[in-house]
Amino acid sequence: MLTNITRHAEAENITVAIEREIRNDLIGLHISVRDDGKGFDPSRTEGMGLPGMRERVEGLGGELIVESRFGQGTEIRAWIPNTGFEVVAEAESGERGYQLFGEYLPDAAVMDLTMPGMGGMEAIRRTIARYPAAKLLVLSMHENAAFANQALKAGAKGYLAKNSLAEELVDALQAILNGKTYLSPEIARKIALQTLEDKGDPMQQLSAREFEIFRLLAEGKETEDIAQALKLSVKTVANYQTTIKQKLGITSPVEMVRLAIRHGVIES
Repeated sequence: MLTNITRHAEAENITVAIEREIRNDLIGLHISVRDDGKGFDPSRTEGMGLPGMRERVEGLGGELIVESRFGQGTEIRAWIPNTGFEVVAEAESGERGYQLFGEYLPDAAVMDLTMPGMGGMEAIRRTIARYPAAKLLVLSMHENAAFANQALKAGAKGYLAKNSLAEELVDALQAILNGKTYLSPEIARKIALQTLEDKGDPMQQLSAREFEIFRLLAEGKETEDIAQALKLSVKTVANYQTTIKQKLGITSPVEMVRLAIRHGVIES
């Protein structure tokens, strides 16, 4: 849904609201996405992905409503009934996610990689270190093989892009609960292509923690800030930085940024 808005709406602002709503004695999620873009004629949606979106939402027993006017933006509202899963807790940061997992010990948890604080990758690594049987599914804006490989290396059992459909999230959760690994088709394709082309992705040399520190350094974060976010000492982060440079064969921050951009770790 957000991908389509970014592609077609020419909006400056997008507002997303998600809340529980009961309809006909069924508990479901009401999702509202509103933008201030150029708007369109709701009766003409060819090439915008809405017919397929409507079909999938209705296939889950839900409802999709689209309201739009030229020059006044668009609002898309969807209601999707409960699929049998219960949300027991929500976390606003990597630290909180790790803490709440220990408190609730859920059957499965959905993690975002770009959470504030220590971040999702480190939260995954620490959760698996303490709870090896944890079933963690990543739902991330990062759609490249490097992030997916590192998440799996950290211990996640599945990886989905954030633009995945609701039913795919359900399928992924059911898969990891049954002891399987789940990758969205596009992510699986990219990993397969990377393997077939045998490019020797240097990111694969890094551990999950090294990759996270590499990403933060490439984004311009200072060593002290990274240490605080990951709950590590400054000396430890500095040692990781030295190891990362040795593994990747780089000597300067400029080389690090270029390498990160080349492999989709950060945007140019």
